[in-house]
Amino acid sequence: MAGWHDAGVTTATDRLLELLELRRTTLLDVDAEGRLLISNDETGSAQLYEVSPDGTRRQLTDLGEPCTGRYLPGARAVVVSADTGGTERAQLSLLELSEEPAGFAPLRPLAHDPAYLHVLFDVQPDTVVYATNRRDGVEFDVISHRVSDGVERVLFDGGGYFSDATPSPDGRWVVLSRMTQIAASNVMQPVDTGTGEVRSITDPAVPGGWQNPQWLPDSAGLLASSDTVDDFFAVHRYDLSDGRWTRLLGAPERNLYAWPARTAAGWR
Repeated sequence: MAGWHDAGVTTATDRLLELLELRRTTLLDVDAEGRLLISNDETGSAQLYEVSPDGTRRQLTDLGEPCTGRYLPGARAVVVSADTGGTERAQLSLLELSEEPAGFAPLRPLAHDPAYLHVLFDVQPDTVVYATNRRDGVEFDVISHRVSDGVERVLFDGGGYFSDATPSPDGRWVVLSRMTQIAASNVMQPVDTGTGEVRSITDPAVPGGWQNPQWLPDSAGLLASSDTVDDFFAVHRYDLSDGRWTRLLGAPERNLYAWPARTAAGWR
């Protein structure tokens, strides 16, 4: 049996220590002025930082618990998602930023109840979309929270667990990515925010996943990647007008994802 001081063991231990000391930086969001919201764990837990266009970095949070966040469009503020005391039950707060920081700004609660989870999905002007199990402690509902006055709307309360909820640019739709009982599979369900009508635009009985839903800028449809047909994820487009999916792009032994891009000629 190899001893603790054997060269092979020492090398493996050194490598493990090196891995534990690695630090990670993740880009979370970009605001209209080109500022970057990033996550960095150099303090021992993932905290939020802002990087200005001139490269200046500013630490925004020092919570002791890992956190993530998104900019609130139209405001100089960040929606912060953070656990409470290691419970892994995320709570949502608003961090209002000043141009001349003096220490860490206080967090204003948006969706707080330490007994339940609040999963941040999307942030729009004056609106936060999240999922929570606070109704019964088990099933998740998708909620739209208006930041200015705290008014909330239940977008979906049909139960289940969600991997994503993405509002359309015109605000009429929120497409839900809801897990099914088939392993590694989900169904996509647009919700009409005006009527509350929910429909499935993929087949929940077909194995496979749908990932990275991205609305087209005119809200006429969306892009998503799926492995329901191919062995790897290919890009598909859904049109609301005819209710049909079209396979746009695939590649052998490659997972492909797409985002609508703006060009000099307009959106495509």
